[in-house]
Amino acid sequence: MNKTIPKVNAAMTKKIVTIFWKSSIKRAWELMEKKQIRHLPVTDDNGNILGILSDRDVNRAMDPKLVYFSDEARVSDYMSWPILIVNKNDSLVHVLDIMIDQKISALLVTESEEVVGICTSEDMLRAFRQLLETGANHKNAKLSDLVFQPLLQEAIRTTGSIGL
Repeated sequence: MNKTIPKVNAAMTKKIVTIFWKSSIKRAWELMEKKQIRHLPVTDDNGNILGILSDRDVNRAMDPKLVYFSDEARVSDYMSWPILIVNKNDSLVHVLDIMIDQKISALLVTESEEVVGICTSEDMLRAFRQLLETGANHKNAKLSDLVFQPLLQEAIRTTGSIGL
């Protein structure tokens, strides 16, 4: 079985959907719904990414009594910043460690200081699934061999820590 741990660029989402920092939370929610995503990098007036808005941030902005968004609620009021980044050549284990330690579900991915993607908990779960399929389809693979793979151990720990 191949013992090479995959790199972030093998799991990341390359097409990034962003939102302007002055946009309304309602607009962010509509964009997330339309694109079926849970994370929006937030851009400033010059198009630079300065934070990230998650679906949890959007949920915090909703008035629980009325189930709507205030017209005054802006992305900048609820986004997380500074955003954490990793290099596209970093290992997935490194990314998992950051997500677990920082209790976050998304990181920006860079190459030569340019943003080239985003790696989310969903991307990590897809990588985990692929690892399971690869191991299960390997002629001589045994479940006991798979369970002791470092990447799989991290994935199991992560999925358990986020309640999956």
